[in-house]
Amino acid sequence: GRGQALDFSFQKGESNTRYSINFVEPALMGQNARFGLSMGRFQTDNENALYDTTVSSFTPSLGFAVADNANLNLRYHLSAEDLTDVDAAASLVLQNEEAAGQLTTSALGYALTYDNRSSGLNPDAGILLSLDQEFAGIGGDNNYLKTSAHATAQTTVFDDRITLKATFEGGLLNYASGDSRVTDRYFMGSQVMRGFAPNGIGPRDPGG
Repeated sequence: GRGQALDFSFQKGESNTRYSINFVEPALMGQNARFGLSMGRFQTDNENALYDTTVSSFTPSLGFAVADNANLNLRYHLSAEDLTDVDAAASLVLQNEEAAGQLTTSALGYALTYDNRSSGLNPDAGILLSLDQEFAGIGGDNNYLKTSAHATAQTTVFDDRITLKATFEGGLLNYASGDSRVTDRYFMGSQVMRGFAPNGIGPRDPGG
């Protein structure tokens, strides 16, 4: 009756394994604030890549409304990333990243979101705007600023039988010292861009 949620998830696929535990308290201490706690471990063993990864993470968060249709989510993120089993044919870049061993990330972040798709003046149209930034360097091995932006506009046509949607996403990863590893970088998955083979879109350095 308090709206709290607790879930455990285990996913096992041909090329990856994911474990996660998530807890949500929608009214922290009786206030209009949402507390979340996520812990997980993600392992890849992908025949389409020249390396395997293991990422363990711990993320508490606090979210609350800042205006009509606008919400702010604050979080702390702690993770340990390991790059292993780099193929002998892989580039020197990947081999050096494997030699660095396990690295930890300790970061503070926020996400500011505006969404009027279900509560705007026009029930048949709306927009979703979000800005997300993460500042790593509060301890740990990594020191960077990661910024992501997302915009979606949608409307319905033919008596609400068809929904038209346009989405824009962009991001910037700026390291204050050192270089990023493959586990830090942006990936464009099949939910964003369909029709390409694995690793068929985007920059890559498979050899040499």
